Amino acid sequence: MKKFSIYLLVSLTGVFLFANNFNNEDIPYYWEGEKKHYYEIDDKIVLIEFTIDGIDEPNINVAFPEAETYRIKNDTTLQLITRSKLSLLDKLSDKKDIIQHPAIKVKGTNSTSFITDEISVLFKSKKSESEVIAFADKLNLEYLTETSYGTYLFRVLEGGRTIAIANFIQENNEEVVWSNPNFVHLISLFNDPLYPDQYYLNNSG
Repeated sequence: MKKFSIYLLVSLTGVFLFANNFNNEDIPYYWEGEKKHYYEIDDKIVLIEFTIDGIDEPNINVAFPEAETYRIKNDTTLQLITRSKLSLLDKLSDKKDIIQHPAIKVKGTNSTSFITDEISVLFKSKKSESEVIAFADKLNLEYLTETSYGTYLFRVLEGGRTIAIANFIQENNEEVVWSNPNFVHLISLFNDPLYPDQYYLNNSG
């Protein structure tokens, strides 16, 4: 029976499940709370982000057939997942604000995630806005907002340094409970009209 894949994008704040621990410190890693996750770069796929005036969601797939799927980050920012990077970048050659987010695969999983330019930080105690801004300035970060969960969201101003800076904060700042890089996760679902009849595929225990 043929299965057709549908890709969905979800943005999760510093959370990645089902990762195994490894002891090889030569392998790149990031922290989720007190747990270290090892990963490898997947250069076959990339997330390309850019601003666009008046996002026309019904026609995104027509306008960008090179993209496997997309995510609307906000009213003016579009994220496209593609395996045809060069073709898509050529189409977007007039854009000046393109950001490329690399894909990673966590060791022991088959899931694909994309490193963003954002970091979430939970401090041990409440911070004033001036204290948070001073913290950001020391690390060349832009303070974005405090979330409803009491965490603080920062944007990394140095391209490609998200995980390195998040790890540095986690490992060197005693005022921090945890510091996690934020990811966009690619989730694959199956569109199978006979799925309801396949009870053996819906084993919930």
